[in-house]
Amino acid sequence: PFAYLGVHTIQSVSQVQPGPNADVAKYLKDTGHDRGLVLIQSGRIKEYLPEARVINRPKDAQGEEIEVVIIDRDTANRTRPRYEATRNYLETNRDRFELNYTRDDLEVYVRKPDA
Repeated sequence: PFAYLGVHTIQSVSQVQPGPNADVAKYLKDTGHDRGLVLIQSGRIKEYLPEARVINRPKDAQGEEIEVVIIDRDTANRTRPRYEATRNYLETNRDRFELNYTRDDLEVYVRKPDA
């Protein structure tokens, strides 16, 4: 009986919940941007992008080209150093990214095709 309860607990926890994170992940999948290198300022969306290589800081790219940047304005104060590093990265590379999608406090910037 305990094994049965444990399996159901794991299943319910591991399921993706509907909401802004799921919507952003669906948008990225629908546009073909769900498999590249994704820079996130908040870790909550990581589980929604199983095929992407998700990093938290621009320097973690280690020379690879970042395809998508996701900013979560709601967590900006709690994750200030990461938020500022991500904002600085976007500012430095503003000619390479464009804001493609927003949902609640989430902003999705995608690398321009010719950048």
